[in-house]
Amino acid sequence: MDWGAFAGASVGGFVLVLIGGILSHYAFKRYWKKKALLREDVESPPEVDDGEKEEVRQKLQAAIDSRDPEELRTGLERADALNMKEQVVTDARQVLKEEKDEAKKMLRDAVASRDPEGLRTAIAKGEALRLKDEEGLGAARRVLEEEKVAARKELQDAIQAREIDRLRRAIARGLALQLKPGELVEAQRILKELEKEEKKKKKPKKVTTQQEEPLAREPTESMEADALGCASSAA
Repeated sequence: MDWGAFAGASVGGFVLVLIGGILSHYAFKRYWKKKALLREDVESPPEVDDGEKEEVRQKLQAAIDSRDPEELRTGLERADALNMKEQVVTDARQVLKEEKDEAKKMLRDAVASRDPEGLRTAIAKGEALRLKDEEGLGAARRVLEEEKVAARKELQDAIQAREIDRLRRAIARGLALQLKPGELVEAQRILKELEKEEKKKKKPKKVTTQQEEPLAREPTESMEADALGCASSAA
């Protein structure tokens, strides 16, 4: 056996294995480094332009001053997306909470009073603030619909009764509840007819007076002469 050739082959194989191991090590290291960089790109939030944050700050401050529900809500959504933790954001959240608390109270009061204008105003504000039905919005909507049903019945009763005062009250209530124009047209037509008839009755009739008798004429010379002649004859 040629031990020299065997030793040479062994050394050559060892070198090849060693080189392969080194190359594998560097390849493995590069792989994990690249993977770590990719993970950092995914996990780290994108850089935010300071100008965009400043714009959000200004809009939030304007929304706080105006206490506009929609502007407050949209401004806070943008601030959360930008991960803003500033005082203006805290202030905006507090104002939005106060507005929601006020809207809930308005809904409760409107339901208790059943006032059409109050109900519509409270419902509009609750919807702008995106309140839930269980926060009073559902009850207000239900009461408003009940009031509309009652107003429609009142209109029909007034039409059948053909009374001016009842028609006026029913029409005013329907307008306050913002019934559809078609639901009011019949009552308005009848009211107009009745008001026209009433106006005719109250209109004073023209009184014709007899023509005044002509005033006595002033005596003339001929009249005096006739009178003197009559007197002489009588003597």
